[in-house]
Amino acid sequence: MSGTVHFIGGTIVAFFTGAVVIGPIAFMSTHPDHSKNLLTILVSVSVLSLFLAGVVQMKAKDLFLIVATYSAVLVVFVGTSGSKFGAGGGGG
Repeated sequence: MSGTVHFIGGTIVAFFTGAVVIGPIAFMSTHPDHSKNLLTILVSVSVLSLFLAGVVQMKAKDLFLIVATYSAVLVVFVGTSGSKFGAGGGGG
């Protein structure tokens, strides 16, 4: 039974992780407002942080690295998606 519980737990974490990564990017792609994008990043990072701190047992150092990396990915997405719409943007 331990193997089944481990499989189900891993599947839930995998689906949640996929939703946390794809969900905010999909939302920010369809709603290009800068304020909504920053709010989306705030909510997404908070949800991921609470999930990792509460459900997944890990060291504080690992939690910090995961959250910092995730935040950086979302911020870079906002920065690069907005650059083609800005004044003087060289997007083709």
